[in-house]
Amino acid sequence: MRFLVCISLCIVLLAVAGVGPVGATHGCAFPYVTTDATGAEVRIPADPDRIVTLTPSAAQTMWEIDAFDEVVGTSAYAGYLPGTEETEVVSAETDQAMIERVIDLEPTLVLVPNASHDPAVVDQLRALAIPTVVFAERSSLEDIAQQTTRIGRLTGNCAAGRLRAAQLGATIDAMESATDGVAHPSGLNSFYGYSAGAATFTGDIMRTAGVSNLAATRFAGWQQLSEEVVATSDPEWIIAPEGSPIPDSPAYRSTTAVRTGQIVYLDTNELQQPAPRAVNATATVLGEVHPQVYDELRASGPWYPIDDPPRFETATATRAEGVVTVTVRPATPVAAVQVTPSWGESVTLEQPDATGRYELDLAVPAAAADAHLHVGLQGRDGLSSVRVLSAATGETAPTPPAESPTRLRLLPAVVAALAAPLLWVLVRRRR
Repeated sequence: MRFLVCISLCIVLLAVAGVGPVGATHGCAFPYVTTDATGAEVRIPADPDRIVTLTPSAAQTMWEIDAFDEVVGTSAYAGYLPGTEETEVVSAETDQAMIERVIDLEPTLVLVPNASHDPAVVDQLRALAIPTVVFAERSSLEDIAQQTTRIGRLTGNCAAGRLRAAQLGATIDAMESATDGVAHPSGLNSFYGYSAGAATFTGDIMRTAGVSNLAATRFAGWQQLSEEVVATSDPEWIIAPEGSPIPDSPAYRSTTAVRTGQIVYLDTNELQQPAPRAVNATATVLGEVHPQVYDELRASGPWYPIDDPPRFETATATRAEGVVTVTVRPATPVAAVQVTPSWGESVTLEQPDATGRYELDLAVPAAAADAHLHVGLQGRDGLSSVRVLSAATGETAPTPPAESPTRLRLLPAVVAALAAPLLWVLVRRRR
């Protein structure tokens, strides 16, 4: 009997060695451990629902993944986003004042830009055990797509982040393919006398839109342009944000761009912020420089975020006596709502009720582990949005605590290493 008990114990140990992280079936488990741009390991203990964004690009990304209702604090430069009137502005003239404003908001996550972050601010926030993630510089549109996925993961909006990143990637690829083989006229970016060179997302906007960035052949990053460089390079196009005047100098007046009026002014929030709407700036440049290519691209769309995707006004799920009731209200009319439970087949709802809501009752098996639902909005133009709801609470699907990724990877090997010798010894003794 003792032998059988020992054998059974070994089998259980070996079986446990092959079990993956509990609660990770929808890929958004917490606690979550990540390494940020400073090299620091940041632990986010639970799905954050009070998020402070110290950068307008992070705030814009939260809006674009339809999770802005989780943001409680933003910088002053994010005021153009709908909903910021309900958040606190944490920008201040001194770092200490900013820190105090952030602390007063009791954030469960702070997102910080690499370009302007003060290490002392980050250190103080971390000393107070506030999870604080610093981002790396974004030097391309592809970097922006990757950051969209990352912000989705950090904030517990994994499905929405992956969906938006995929839509961004498809749009970028479509633009690049559309301008492949087309002559790229020369251009310069002008921003109060400065210009974007190589390894900048603004330069990548120009390249993707079919413009040859003259500054990229001279320098990387951002530098001030001399009058001589402007005159000798003679750009055919000048790309500038709204509100940034083109210098009225002999050098600029001599360029083909100024003489022919080929100046493209773009929304500053789309051109200057490394966030999803940078693709809008790219599309605007493409439309001005290559109008026929742009028209053909639009005809093959829809593309994101050139066309605004559907958004949720509310999405809830309540569970009682083995039945979960899903209630969805889109912010604008949609073609359909699709509900996919983790325990069954998808259900498509095409007609809302008289109040504009979509409602569905689903039976939940008692044995359904980590029960959650993917709720998708299908826009009338073909774009979609998604949220993941818990079958119990209707909030972003929670998961049981998980160990850090490194420890989880080591656990199977450790358990197997302990169980295998024991099993071998017991079998030898029985011979």
